[in-house]
Amino acid sequence: REVTQDSLRAQIAVVPQDSFLFHDTIRANITLGAPQGKLDVDEASRLAGLEPLLPRLEKGLDTDVGEAGGRLSGGERQRICIARALYHGGSILLLDEAVSSLDATAEGEVTDALERAAEGRTTLIIAHRLSSVRRADRIGVLEAGRIVETGTFAELMARDGVFVDIFRDQLVRDAPISVPPAPSTERP
Repeated sequence: REVTQDSLRAQIAVVPQDSFLFHDTIRANITLGAPQGKLDVDEASRLAGLEPLLPRLEKGLDTDVGEAGGRLSGGERQRICIARALYHGGSILLLDEAVSSLDATAEGEVTDALERAAEGRTTLIIAHRLSSVRRADRIGVLEAGRIVETGTFAELMARDGVFVDIFRDQLVRDAPISVPPAPSTERP
């Protein structure tokens, strides 16, 4: 009752599914008009996992990312969005499908950065990929806009309900496809 919308919004840092960047520098995309954040830009960049990228760029944080971040990979753009969320601070981190558009390698790297970002924060994860919520303290499963199951990953797996159905669907969908060898064209 004592919390205003403005004070609540000031505590929420969002990492969206679509990593939108302005045609500007990495630094400007992290600070996004706020000269002073909760962390400094270097610390936010480190926590977001940008350290391997910056030495490869001629101007480091002052490198222009191109139109919509087009000079960077999807994982690099997403890490800049994580750095932005960390820079602006907030005790609540909202991850809205933050790794859904990434390949497996980039997903692993970004997931590591997200785990560092989540330390000491209440973190809400909106995800379809169950790998994103495996270590969550509490999972709520939505179906048709209603919460139908809650629990830890292990509890939901043991229940054999909606969560397990989703898990099985993902296993089948993500399973590697084996291609049999081509038949021999040699004549006996």
